[in-house]
Amino acid sequence: MGSWVSSWGFCHRRSEQDFGTRIRTSFIRRSRFSHILKVITYYSETDQLKDPALFTSLYGRVSAERRKKIDSYIFPKDKRLSLGAWILLRKVLEDLGEDPDSFSLAHAGNGKPFLLDSSIHFNLSHSEERVMCSVSDCDVGCDVEKIRPTDTDMAKSCFFGTEYKTICEETDKACRTE
Repeated sequence: MGSWVSSWGFCHRRSEQDFGTRIRTSFIRRSRFSHILKVITYYSETDQLKDPALFTSLYGRVSAERRKKIDSYIFPKDKRLSLGAWILLRKVLEDLGEDPDSFSLAHAGNGKPFLLDSSIHFNLSHSEERVMCSVSDCDVGCDVEKIRPTDTDMAKSCFFGTEYKTICEETDKACRTE
């Protein structure tokens, strides 16, 4: 099994009533604006949402629009990812002292959702059984991806010489060069 991209520390918060979240707060100085931007990133596993009672409880906390989107997915894993990402957004809004139900959502031309009439910007990401939500006072992006083992057999057919050797050196799998 591969590992998860995670190059920064986190705090873990979990209770019986809450969807477990890991939280990271970053402060970024933007030199041309000379003010500090705050970026808050939450991420969580969605395996807890396999519990039907927890899924149903949290499902009831999201908007009708989001429930329709969740219901459009065929596979339970995709339903959990969709619900989990929006629960993280609700959680961060609550932690910022905002009422998540007071915001209206719209979608940009590329389909990315945003909060209408708000200075809060957010981005959502999910992969396998993990979801992530970042918020900031300016445009923000986040991405979570499962790191999969390198298929060195495929690499051997696509790369030659030192390229292939470099790929092999970067993996735990022993490669044979011919």
